[in-house]
Order: sequence, then structure tokens, then C-alpha cells
Amino acid sequence: MKDAERVNLILEHFRELQAKYPELNLNQNLFGEWVVRGPVRVAASFETTEILIEGVNVEIILPLLYPDMHPVAREETGLTEDFHTYPDGKLCLGSPLAVKATFARHPSLVGFVEQLVIPYFFAYQYWKKHGEVPFGELSHGGEGLLEYYQDLFDISAGDKVMGLLRILADGDYRGHLPCPCGSNIILRRCHGDTLREVTILQTADEFLMDYCSIARHLYENGKFIPREFMSRRVVSKRSRNTSSHS
Repeated sequence: MKDAERVNLILEHFRELQAKYPELNLNQNLFGEWVVRGPVRVAASFETTEILIEGVNVEIILPLLYPDMHPVAREETGLTEDFHTYPDGKLCLGSPLAVKATFARHPSLVGFVEQLVIPYFFAYQYWKKHGEVPFGELSHGGEGLLEYYQDLFDISAGDKVMGLLRILADGDYRGHLPCPCGSNIILRRCHGDTLREVTILQTADEFLMDYCSIARHLYENGKFIPREFMSRRVVSKRSRNTSSHS
């Protein structure tokens, strides 16, 4: 997409957003990134619970490759700093892959705000009132990533999850081989569709980072990955490092 086309798209997406949330404004920062700022006031509901979201000031930073990459968000007053916020102040809107998948389905500023940002603030205010989040809550780090992939693949066994994640991390999809989940069905007829769907959302390097985070969590908890589910890229890197120190 040409720069002029990208700018026009951003302005169009912002007009759609401002029509629903008129107190928001749009500017560019010193790095050339477009930034949406302002208060968000909206009534949001989940099942039978309705919460009026107000008193929050958001900062939404659009990456230079928007909408091919999703924005990131902060709460400018520090209101949510004790609730699923990264050390740099960015809001943790879900597992990285889940955020990418959600934005891919709703690739606009309205989609980002209504599908990710508002649910985050709803969950925050619900948590402040009830001491728990309404949609279920992932743990942090590798444990949270494991929980996400267990849900995505509908598998409880961590080693089976790693078998599927290895395929994504190594870029090694072979649909005719048995699925690592242990179903005794070939991959393309089992978890193949799921793997193909998520492959377009992240690079193999990003899946490898998830793989290594989960592997570290499993190792720290006394669980080991079967040899056949070890990432070839990890093994190869270890071999190179060992050779360089010998």
C-alpha cells in the first residue's frame, strides 16, 4: 500500500471511530506514527452485567504498517497499571496471537476499540468490583501462552500442544503425517485447518518465541518435551552454540 493510500485509509477509519466516540482526536507523534487520544465513555455489557465505562483516557498508537499490523493501546492516567499491563505501559489485550486474530477479523479502528479495548476496560472495571474477570483470565508469561494454545487446539496435554506449535515454529507443515495431538489421524484432516489459519497471523520466528516461552515454563515445572516435538530450530541453535564453545 502506498503512503498516500495508507494515510487516506487511516483518516477514513478515524472518521468512523470519531462518529461513535466524538471526544477522541488524531495526531502524529515525532516518529511519524498516527496516535488516537482521548476519553472513552460507553455502556458495555456481558451476559446480564452492564457497566458504564468512563473516566479512562486512551492512547492508541497505529504502527507504520497499519492496518497490516494492529495498533497498541495505553491508559494515559495509569488507572489500569495493576491490571494486565506490560512494563512499558501498553495494555495486555490478550495473548499476542489472539489479538492478531481478532484484529484480522475487524481490521479498523472501530474494530480495535470495540473488540479489544472496550472489553479490556469492561474486564478491568468488573475485576475492580468483583475481584475476578468476566471472560476468564490467562496467566502471565509461558503459562498464559500454554493456556491460550491449549484452548486454541482444544488439547489439555502440554506436550501435544508443543508438537503442534513446533510445526508452526519450524515452518514444517506436512499434512500427510500423523497429527501430533495423538488422534491417529493425518494432520490435514485433524488440526491442519487450525494451523493453516494461524500461520498467516504470525511469522515462524514469532511462533518460535511462543514455543520457547512455553518450553521454559514446562521445564521450570519439571515437565519435558518429547524429542519428536523438539523444535529443530532450537536444537540447531544449541548445536551451533555448543560447537562455537568447544
